[in-house]
Amino acid sequence: MKTWGYLLLGIYTTLIAYGSFPLCESLPQSAIGFGLCAVLIDRANRHQRLWKVLGGSALTVMLGVLLRYAAEYGEAWWSRSFTAQNVAVFLLLVPCYVTVFVAFLQVLDAEKHSS
Repeated sequence: MKTWGYLLLGIYTTLIAYGSFPLCESLPQSAIGFGLCAVLIDRANRHQRLWKVLGGSALTVMLGVLLRYAAEYGEAWWSRSFTAQNVAVFLLLVPCYVTVFVAFLQVLDAEKHSS
């Protein structure tokens, strides 16, 4: 059952990445969507290692960008949005955001249990 949950979470993260690339066009919606991903990751396994969160979110975000690249190939939007800077910022910023959010939730959970 846990495997199915992680698979669905990966699909969800991929679709959020697909829909929110590039960040300059959808920053508030992206922050909410990826924040929800972080909450789901934290709730799935409260003692998740942060390097696994970073690697998994980077992989699913990269898959989402690749799907967007393939789906939008050749359109006018594609030539404006798929710049090296947009892709690099998206692939670096989003996994770090998710990882920091999960770390913050873990700290909150540890403080709650220590009281």
